[in-house]
Amino acid sequence: MCGIFYVFSKNQKLNKQTLEEISAEFIKPRGPCNQSIYSSKNEYAYQSTLAIQSADKLIKKNNNLDEKSFILYNGEIYSDSEQNKFTRDTIDTDYLYKASNNNLLKQYIKACDGMYALAEIKSIASDSKSYERSISIYRDPTGEKHLYYWISNDYIVLSSVPGSIALFISSLNRLELDLNQLKEYISKRHFISPLKVPFKGIRQLLPGHTLNFNTDTWEVNGQNQFITNLDLINENTYKELKGISYTSYLDRLEFELIKSLHSQESVNNTKSAGLTISGGIDSSLTSALILNHMENQYESFTCRFGDKDKTALKGNEISVGIGCKKHNWVDINLEKYHESLIRSIKLLASPVHSHSHPSSHLLAKQVSSNGHKVLYGGEGADELFLGYHTYIEILNRISISEETTSDYTCNIRTFDNKQSHSETDIYIKDCFQKAYEIFNNTYNSNKLSEVKSNAYCDYFVQLPMVGLSACDTIISDCSVEARTMFTRKNIIEFALNSPVEYLLGNSTQEKLSKFKSTPKNPLNKLYTKYISNDIDSKIGFSGYPNETSKFLGDLNTWRVFDLLPDLRSQWKHSRALDWKIINCEWFLNIWDI
Repeated sequence: MCGIFYVFSKNQKLNKQTLEEISAEFIKPRGPCNQSIYSSKNEYAYQSTLAIQSADKLIKKNNNLDEKSFILYNGEIYSDSEQNKFTRDTIDTDYLYKASNNNLLKQYIKACDGMYALAEIKSIASDSKSYERSISIYRDPTGEKHLYYWISNDYIVLSSVPGSIALFISSLNRLELDLNQLKEYISKRHFISPLKVPFKGIRQLLPGHTLNFNTDTWEVNGQNQFITNLDLINENTYKELKGISYTSYLDRLEFELIKSLHSQESVNNTKSAGLTISGGIDSSLTSALILNHMENQYESFTCRFGDKDKTALKGNEISVGIGCKKHNWVDINLEKYHESLIRSIKLLASPVHSHSHPSSHLLAKQVSSNGHKVLYGGEGADELFLGYHTYIEILNRISISEETTSDYTCNIRTFDNKQSHSETDIYIKDCFQKAYEIFNNTYNSNKLSEVKSNAYCDYFVQLPMVGLSACDTIISDCSVEARTMFTRKNIIEFALNSPVEYLLGNSTQEKLSKFKSTPKNPLNKLYTKYISNDIDSKIGFSGYPNETSKFLGDLNTWRVFDLLPDLRSQWKHSRALDWKIINCEWFLNIWDI
């Protein structure tokens, strides 16, 4: 796991001290084991590395920083393909560098499984001292690792952390608020834009996309998708899973989950790791499978918020039940939560994407202080295995055109009106329609295709900006690599091709419009096998999202009401909206807007 920060200036001399300060604040914490730096008067590259195995194996050619070409890379690669002819060395970066030198980088990463965001930087001038560059950036198709960029008439800036780009722009006195983006944050209750942050010009590379930039001509070849998980939807696999018994299906699921865990552990040979036990099924099942099928040292961790989160109080009980030798309570009060909230907003250069982000930061701090570099959780399970009740509500509608009061992000009805839509809406609509067409060819059913397409959009559009944003941007800030078994290619393929009736625990397709099954039934079944028949719905709070307003001072002085005056009359009408307003005010305060 690494942190990336890169700046190229067209004709301005770079302030090296400023760049080093930005790197130290935002990038170095992600990888305290090694730092590699390359700088000239108009170019600066910094990469930090967290050595999961041992530091000595990562020193050799850590980033290959030289005047001709280099790779800046954040992530892990979990599998090779026989079509790749390179012999694997000690680290991923060397492997990627060889592929780059053979002009096969794109083909290589398309053939591999893994989580990655990387920049391939090559010299394009005959005289390398002129430092003209061809810059290509890539991101994994699931969106586990993040990469942001800012391109102006004078600069191109890349970073794993949007806060570092915002701070650089601020040093140039060019940082401007994107008010439309802030409005979108407020208006979409459960959605964060995968495209931008609320500062003008700072954009994110989309999952599975690439972008190319030429510093000689100063031209940008815009984002293009070079890999998609839609290719994993396969009619033959669907028919195979549909043709086996539900018991056999559960056995296959268990096998695939264990395979996913082994693929991650085998590459880096993790000596120890922390296990998240939040009181819910996903993290508890993940922890149980790890303790039963892996051989390294593990401790479990549960955040505790006084009497606010009743479900979390089961953490110690679950930990003992699955055989974990040591369980840790991470006690969080309002003051600690407030401190991590401020840090999270600095990292994201945005209001927080979830009120659990500060809690994740505090959890990762404790995991790191206990000597672990890896933390396992259950992100992605709800989206892949239909864990939200909104999916059942879709099935319970009479037709796909019927209105529903459900508040879910990607319902196709959102796009069936004549109103204009934002860039975000257009992107979601495109993702939904592509998925719907493929699923409909497989299922030949409007309802099944719709629910699968909604889940697909939640997984590949929403999850990267919420759960996986916490994993990469937030947790990595504490020198911890976050992993989940629900983001490996074999699990994604298995879930995308799973019959809906199996995902909901109904072995027949009779009266699909009246599903009343428990969401993500297969995971519930495995949970009872490894842990307990006592399954509770996880209902609780992940922190003190609205209580932090006590530190903001007089309500009449809040800047958010000056920028968005309509919000003043809506204050105290909805706790969820109040949370959005509070976070916007914190954002404006922290970034001094």
